[in-house]
Amino acid sequence: MTNQKTPARGAVRKWTPTPQQAETHKTATWLWQLPIELLAPYAGQWIAVHECEIVASAPTRDELGAKISHFDRATVIVHRVENRWMVR
Repeated sequence: MTNQKTPARGAVRKWTPTPQQAETHKTATWLWQLPIELLAPYAGQWIAVHECEIVASAPTRDELGAKISHFDRATVIVHRVENRWMVR
């Protein structure tokens, strides 16, 4: 038997993201900080964001999926831009 401590149930552990996770987090932050004026052309559309760039858009999620099938899906953020976001 070893004397290793087992983390208590519900204990918070430090998270060290992989480079891929860090890049995706950076892209998500970029997306949420985009000015409404830049999102306005995509109102009512699904968009795909990869490495801080909108790489595709489509009216349906299925159509968008076909456009981004060549990407590693773990690195692409898919988001629907609602019309209500255009009002400040």
